[in-house]
Amino acid sequence: GWHWAYPPDETTRRGREIAIRKVNGATAASILRMLSKDISYIAFPALTVGVAIAYINASGWLEKFAERIHLSFFMFIGAALLVYVIIITCVLVRAWNVANENPVDSLKAD
Repeated sequence: GWHWAYPPDETTRRGREIAIRKVNGATAASILRMLSKDISYIAFPALTVGVAIAYINASGWLEKFAERIHLSFFMFIGAALLVYVIIITCVLVRAWNVANENPVDSLKAD
């Protein structure tokens, strides 16, 4: 089950899978690696597309001004990396709680 403060997310949806993996001997670290890898498959392409669109839009917007600044692509990459760190941190904090709870409770709740 899930609590109103934690709406269904990747770790909640996969709670039963995580519990079964724990029963079969998976460590919390291996579960966290698995979830962060799965989230990265979605986050990297989304951030790549977002950075490209943001850079193109910002460049086009800046062309409308008489005085221009140099727009560094690395500034956008840095922002994307910061967003990626925030995403992974949120997933890992939530997954840490699920990975360290009793697997029997997770299996009973379903």
